[in-house]
Formats: sequence, C-alpha cells, structure tokens
Amino acid sequence: MENIVLSGGSCALIDLRVLYGFLSFFPSKQPFWLAFWNSVAYGLAVLNSYYWNSRFTFKAKKNPKQFIAFITQAAASLLIADFIFVSGIYLFGIFAVFLKWIGTAVSKLASMFL
Repeated sequence: MENIVLSGGSCALIDLRVLYGFLSFFPSKQPFWLAFWNSVAYGLAVLNSYYWNSRFTFKAKKNPKQFIAFITQAAASLLIADFIFVSGIYLFGIFAVFLKWIGTAVSKLASMFL
C-alpha cells in the first residue's frame, strides 16, 4: 500500500510543482504555452510513475512492449489533460488567481480518472 501512495503522491507533487514553477517563472496567457508547460510537467510525472510502478508496485520484468503500451496510454491521457487544463483556465477566467488554481486542480483530477 505504501508503494502506491509513494508512487501517486510523488507523481502529483512532481506534476504540480513543475507546472507551478513554469507558470511562476514564465507566466503566459497563450494556450500553446499553457499546454506545453502542462505537457512537460505531466510527462515528468508519467516517467516517475513508470519507474515506481514497474519497480515496486507491480514488480514486473520490464520489456519494450510494456513501455510502449504505457507511453501510448500516457500520451492519450496527456491530450485529455491538456484540453481540460486549457479549457478550465478559460472557463474559470485566466485573470482570477484563485480560480486558475481551481481550474488546474480540476483538470489534473479529471485527467487521472478519465
């Protein structure tokens, strides 16, 4: 159980910290940059997830086919996450700091369950 918590918790922490770091140092209102920063943060979290899950949670022997399937699923999820992320920011208003945080949190949670 603690491996699942470690894996999921570290992924969420990496995803949100990297995203907020990019948004803090490179603020933008452009959908391309918002989706790009979100994609980088999400990609780092996915790599972290693969490492922890393949090493501790599932203890399966790694093979290229497994990695390709994992990355394919992650890419599909990333497209959904980017769409929801950018849509959420516009839906809740890009100028309201509090609402921007809500849009980000909702998009991250929705991408995890879709």
